[in-house]
Amino acid sequence: MKTLVTAIFVDEFLEKLKDKVEVIYEPWFDEEGKLHILQGDDLVNYLNDNNIEIFICEPEVLRKDVLEKLTTLKLLVCAKGTEFFIDTDVATQQNIIVAYTPGRNANSVAEYTIGLILCITRDIANNHNLVSQGKWPILSAFADRGIELNQKTVGIIGLGAIGFRIGTILKTFGMKILVYDPYVKEERLEALEAKQVDLDTLMQESDIVTVHALLTEETTGLISREKLELMKPSAYFINTSRGKIVDEDALADILEQKKIRGAALDVYIREPIKRKSKLLELPNLLHTSHIGGSSADVPFYSSKMAYEEVLRYLDGSPPSNCLNPEVLKKISKE
Repeated sequence: MKTLVTAIFVDEFLEKLKDKVEVIYEPWFDEEGKLHILQGDDLVNYLNDNNIEIFICEPEVLRKDVLEKLTTLKLLVCAKGTEFFIDTDVATQQNIIVAYTPGRNANSVAEYTIGLILCITRDIANNHNLVSQGKWPILSAFADRGIELNQKTVGIIGLGAIGFRIGTILKTFGMKILVYDPYVKEERLEALEAKQVDLDTLMQESDIVTVHALLTEETTGLISREKLELMKPSAYFINTSRGKIVDEDALADILEQKKIRGAALDVYIREPIKRKSKLLELPNLLHTSHIGGSSADVPFYSSKMAYEEVLRYLDGSPPSNCLNPEVLKKISKE
């Protein structure tokens, strides 16, 4: 059974996979930073000419124009947790099972978010820059010393795998936890001793607001100017989810007018961010380049999860995480 792997795979699970199937490993991103992403008819021809039955992918685009031309593919495993470039309806029509790897980088994003929170609330980056310039900012440090997290309130928007992990960590700091998530499970709230509130209440009462919702039609623009205006002047805003959830122009205005104390962003509406973006000019904004979910450990988890999905397929079992579960009923009837 021939398998094409373009997702980044660690050696441990690549070797295990080779014990089960015939593997072609062509990673989309090499050690020199060069991209090797097959697209369109090039991807179709490669999969068909090599009689690929299992494809473990990551950034590839598999829309209707590709999927309808595939003749041998049976299992598609996308080594991602969100933002798939796959037309699952067409995959179902073609009897192609689509599995994925949710939560593979949840801990990576959670720990990175904690890092941003600590960095912005204690002004670590600015202090580092000043010391690097040969300055010793004792007086300014006393003028703006930052806050401790103990006994402060964090508002978590979205209590999925990432939001829950962040809540678990911040609970050990002694923080009180508010949650806005219309779909949250009660047991998650209980585990964190958290309180479910409406979005307005969360924005008004939190010392730190951190966003971890999925990007959907419902959440696009969720954090509007009106919502940001509700925050305390002493509060901080963090976003490591998706840029389109937040009104960036409104956030820039509010930071410039010092209506909130500071913010940290790892995601933006446009990436890379425009060089002339107003956001880059704000001293009370910490910005990084969408690297929260990219720790060196993430490929281990995505490789493990993808490998386990292949094992389930070989055993005739349903995927643990399936984007088109209706295909399983369809296949079983045929």
